[in-house]
Amino acid sequence: RIEYNAAGERLGLLVEEARTNLVASSENIGGTGWATLTTNVTKTDGIAWSGITPSLLTNNAGAGVVGAITLNFTANAAPYTQTLILERGTSLARTNFGIYQGGWVGLVAYNWDTKLIENGAGTIDSSSVEQLGIGPNGGDLVRLSMTSTPAAGTAGFYFYFYGSGGGSVQADSSLYFYTAQLEAGAFPTSYIPTSGATATRAADVCSMPVSAFGYNQAEGTVVVQASYFGSNSNGRMWELSDGTNANFITIYKSGSDRLYTYMTSSGTQQNNMEVADPASKDTLYKIAYAFAPNDAASTAQGNTPVVDASIDVPSVDTLYIGRRFQVAQYQLNGHIKSIQYIPRRLTNAQLQELTQ
Repeated sequence: RIEYNAAGERLGLLVEEARTNLVASSENIGGTGWATLTTNVTKTDGIAWSGITPSLLTNNAGAGVVGAITLNFTANAAPYTQTLILERGTSLARTNFGIYQGGWVGLVAYNWDTKLIENGAGTIDSSSVEQLGIGPNGGDLVRLSMTSTPAAGTAGFYFYFYGSGGGSVQADSSLYFYTAQLEAGAFPTSYIPTSGATATRAADVCSMPVSAFGYNQAEGTVVVQASYFGSNSNGRMWELSDGTNANFITIYKSGSDRLYTYMTSSGTQQNNMEVADPASKDTLYKIAYAFAPNDAASTAQGNTPVVDASIDVPSVDTLYIGRRFQVAQYQLNGHIKSIQYIPRRLTNAQLQELTQ
């Protein structure tokens, strides 16, 4: 899957772990899995965006709360992330959503005027807002996310909005609802549509044999442009491997948000060289890793290369993109914009030039 940002710029090949959307009716608020909307709210169709027809929710009876809750889900004592795609309607000030479990596990409020997410109650692990531009119905279009951690047991998803009158829904205030997602995980992933039942997106699996691009077993250079949005430890941007833990060459992101190049030959670690400390999510990194017998170097963003003069280059047979050879292990959760392979060990000066 090739993904683009709201400005139409190519982010690259999207690589993600497996996730399940626990909202059974992701595009139909009030449908299967949602409680009945409060009586003062009407629901009609808006103008579609990206093939999704939004529900225009309008309050017609003064003060009140527009609310819906998914079917209760059985939570583990682990992070869960909610994501909503919404468009501003009329007389709308805030949109609130959160996880409830006999009290607010986490609740946030999006302020449509300041375009900021505000903590409402409970403990918020993280939250984010992505501005998607002006929607087809004329209002601000946003993707909102929030992560919080319930205790083990039954929990629920709440969603409602407030008009500009303050802490209650103002008469005739409205909101366009496009999608909702609830997933077990510490960060949001791409949208998983549902239509009456939960749905699971499989992990992205991408690989190719080195015979497909004339790989040189003796020496070489790999240059990657990639970014990450997830927090998984040891997420691979790419890996050359023989399908075992004994022989591989890779670039990965550590759990402490550092970027490393790493090599193992015949089961023995050859090097583990840090090229970015700290790294930042949603940042495009250009990283080069060059290797030959007793001559390795790596760099990122045009910095002075880190070198190693004592290595054995392993024999490999497959290039894995955004993961290890095991399916769903060390998934990147990010974007691969490009991978270049050169069948010789480039000079250190060339590595710096290629990563500037």
